[in-house]
Formats: sequence, C-alpha cells, structure tokens
Amino acid sequence: MKKEYILFEYLAARRPILAIGGPEGVVSQLLRETGACVHINSMNNLKQFLRSCYDEYQATGQVVYCGIEERVAKYSHREMARKFAEILNNLLAYVK
Repeated sequence: MKKEYILFEYLAARRPILAIGGPEGVVSQLLRETGACVHINSMNNLKQFLRSCYDEYQATGQVVYCGIEERVAKYSHREMARKFAEILNNLLAYVK
C-alpha cells in the first residue's frame, strides 16, 4: 500500500494516531481537524505525550481514542468514493 493512503487506514482503525517529525502540514491539519491525535516535532513534546498516554493506560487500562466521528467519517473510503462519483457525474453532465 502506498504511504499516502496509510493515514486514511489509520483513521478507519479508530485508534490514536501519533505523527512524528517534519514540518506541520496537511497531515497535522487533518489530525487536528479530526481530533484523531497529534503531530509532534520535538523530543520534549514526544516525551510529554508518551508519558500522558502511559499514565492514562496505567490508570484505566487503555488509551482512549478521541477522534471526532463525524469529522473522521468524511475521510472514509465510502465518503471519498461518494465525493469522487459526484465529481465524475458533474463532469459528465458538463460534457453532455
């Protein structure tokens, strides 16, 4: 599978996502929008994040997924296919 599509698979898994490194961009924007987790670009932020996840796991036995379902659903395979079909239908209508 191409690496460009992995993020959508991660979103579909409904598990916390941690993106590490690089400049903030489309991925970090998408993670913020969906609440699916965070983009971290410093060692201190990584340590803090991992410590908080570990503490949560120790206290509750799990790390809670905080994705906003209606926002995550916008990136599902079904929704992306629906949008693509809509674009194709509009193009076909324009050609006729």
